[in-house]
Amino acid sequence: MPKPLFRILAAVLSFPLAVVAPATAAANYPITAVTPVAKPMASHIASNGWVLSGIVRDARYQPAAGFTVFLVDSQGVYQAAFGSSKTDSTGHFLINYPGTTTPPNSATPGAQLFISITNTKNQTVYHGSTPFTPVAGSTTYQTILLPA
Repeated sequence: MPKPLFRILAAVLSFPLAVVAPATAAANYPITAVTPVAKPMASHIASNGWVLSGIVRDARYQPAAGFTVFLVDSQGVYQAAFGSSKTDSTGHFLINYPGTTTPPNSATPGAQLFISITNTKNQTVYHGSTPFTPVAGSTTYQTILLPA
């Protein structure tokens, strides 16, 4: 695959790609496979915003499609200012918080946030026990395995 086509493919797929070829391959050796090696990335992250991206899988390690991923505070109160995301058919989700000049009313600086997930019947199926700490200008990737 010519290099320009490889770059176009990487841009269209919106995530980094790895070329898998024998270690002894010469510079012109044909590509044997193109494999996604990383999570979906947000196209733009505001300097004072952040992205939470990842995949949700059930106890059998199958993608959990149509589930809602969102953030709650330590009391379990939904933090609407940060939005939510539905998982796609592969279990992937992406919350892109654009940031503001002042913290949202529902989120005080230093407040602990936790990832919570509801199923397609709006029943809570996951509540993270480890606080999620957003980092301005960056993406955090989480793989979440739901309990049986």
